[in-house]
Amino acid sequence: MPWFSDINNIWIVAIYPLAAFIFIVLSRALFGKNNDFFKNFASWLTIGATGLGLIHALYAVNWLINQPHETLKAVEYNYNWLSAGGFNLSIGYLVDSMSVMMLFVVTFISLLIQVYTRGYMRHDPGFAKFFGYLALFNFSMLGLVLSTNLFQIYIFWELVGVSSYLLIGFWFTKPSAAAACVKAFLMNRVGDFGFLFGILGLLYFSFPLWSTYLGQHDDMAMLSFRALPDLAGAIMDHANAVQPWFFTAIALLLFMGPMAKSAQLPLHTWLPDAMEGPTPISALIHAATMVAAGVYLIGRVYPIFTHSESAMIVVAAIGTLTAVVAATIALTQYDIKKALAYSTMSQLGFMVAAMGIGAFTAGLFHLFTHAFFKAMLFLCSGSVIHACEDEQDMRKMGGLKDKLPITHITYLVGCLAIAGLLFSGFWSKDMILDAAKHNPNFQFVYWNLAVTAGLTSFYMFRTYFMTFHGKYRGQAHVHHEDPWMYWPLVVLAIPSAVIGAALAGLKGINIPAFGEYIYYLHPLEREHDIWGALLSPIGSTSLMIGCGGLIVAYLFYVVAPFIPDIIKSMPIASSAFNLFSNKWYFDDIYKAFVDRVYLAFARGSAEFDRGGIDGVVNGTGRAVMGSGFALRELQSGKVQTYIAIMFFSVVTLTLLLFYWLM
Repeated sequence: MPWFSDINNIWIVAIYPLAAFIFIVLSRALFGKNNDFFKNFASWLTIGATGLGLIHALYAVNWLINQPHETLKAVEYNYNWLSAGGFNLSIGYLVDSMSVMMLFVVTFISLLIQVYTRGYMRHDPGFAKFFGYLALFNFSMLGLVLSTNLFQIYIFWELVGVSSYLLIGFWFTKPSAAAACVKAFLMNRVGDFGFLFGILGLLYFSFPLWSTYLGQHDDMAMLSFRALPDLAGAIMDHANAVQPWFFTAIALLLFMGPMAKSAQLPLHTWLPDAMEGPTPISALIHAATMVAAGVYLIGRVYPIFTHSESAMIVVAAIGTLTAVVAATIALTQYDIKKALAYSTMSQLGFMVAAMGIGAFTAGLFHLFTHAFFKAMLFLCSGSVIHACEDEQDMRKMGGLKDKLPITHITYLVGCLAIAGLLFSGFWSKDMILDAAKHNPNFQFVYWNLAVTAGLTSFYMFRTYFMTFHGKYRGQAHVHHEDPWMYWPLVVLAIPSAVIGAALAGLKGINIPAFGEYIYYLHPLEREHDIWGALLSPIGSTSLMIGCGGLIVAYLFYVVAPFIPDIIKSMPIASSAFNLFSNKWYFDDIYKAFVDRVYLAFARGSAEFDRGGIDGVVNGTGRAVMGSGFALRELQSGKVQTYIAIMFFSVVTLTLLLFYWLM
């Protein structure tokens, strides 16, 4: 199929969902929102648009692996959007190893989530509108992935934020959902504010160099990602005004965008609240797409980070701290979706920490593997919630493995993957731990992430045993699994199990390794076969940590379920439980700041505005009115008034003259 196989047509992948969104909006006015034909039309149009995009993405993957990584060349097209003197802003599309990876992940997982949605949202009155929002979100995310420069990616970055706002608040009649979407939107604006200043700062210092550099590369745009490696070096060599702190400041400002979008401390509190949206959105936004965009952006601007050791340390520290804090909170959650949300936040911390320690390939590899098993886990939770009549509290579940056999097996696969027990998550997480262990400057990252890996295994199997084992503790009548919902789980279980080992770069596996195509400066070498990797010090330690978490969870929630209550009754454990269950009091701190500082400042500003600004403005108006009234009296038209004025004027002038002569 020449149209799909031509890499120059890859831009159409983003146009498909945009066209679907426009058609859905127009058709809604034509058919009405509750028309059955319109509902089917909206869902199949969105699914078809994403399916066509997946075909393009698969051909792009084939294009990528058929090029030797030593001679891999990116395909980039830019179209001038705005020109002012030497300043040019362009939009276009960039096809390289990173964008191909994300295109495949976004289209593949989005397609399965949309199929799943036909079953999950079947009876929702906003069924067609929901698919319209899904199409808009896909357009925004795919546009972000294909962006060629920082200017363009910022536009789609904001569109992703708007789309997620609509999806998180889809059930806006629920006060909690309405509050969650506003919270997500505002907190992301904080990060985007820093991101924008980072772009402007980079442009300010690099602008004198762009004309020279781009004159030699006509296919590149200003703020182009492809230009950043050479441009960063050129700034260091030629811009005398740039001080050593420049790259640190720019990198940290740019990093504020991913901090919010990828839910890194302290801009993370929106993520668990976003669980108020429908479960397909939890899978779409919090697995492979929106939250992954932050890590993807770090990868795009990585040359800026590598020029600042301080920035790399900050990124590694924030990622590590996020991983640990989120894991401790996940230990105490009883809402199955919120437990998975904090799990996502913790795994994003792993990815960000990897980027901070220089493990570029490992961070993006974990993004890739995590997308499959976390999307599957969220969809499994949706299957459980749907079957239990919208119940999300795991204390009211249990014993569901026989009633929901496919959901049970696929959820177990996801737990094994994220816990690092041989399935996909093991291979990507092992690469991060290995990189941290062998970097003497980041031993604190290794030890904290190793402990977090154990916590991950424990809290994930805690959700598994509480949900699927023991006796059923709920009151709802458990429904059978819906084929529309369980087939996507089966498909996602395959890459969740095997794709990590397949692409880990193991000797003896005749598949192009992830690290041969997605790397910074140097491709990843194949060092071990599968047994060598498993028996290596890092691999065997990682397996023991994962098994330890599983065993403790089995003991606590199957063999002796009274143990957690005994532990919680201990003074130190009780204090820790309160700290973790209250989410380290971040929400309380923010609320106190808003109530006591921000609102107090706002009230003071309002009083100053009324008493000061309005006083000056109103006083000036009254003075003008008073002087106008007095002058009006001088023009009364009465002769006696004019004579009196002349008399007093002559007397006044005479007295002044007399005073001056004396």
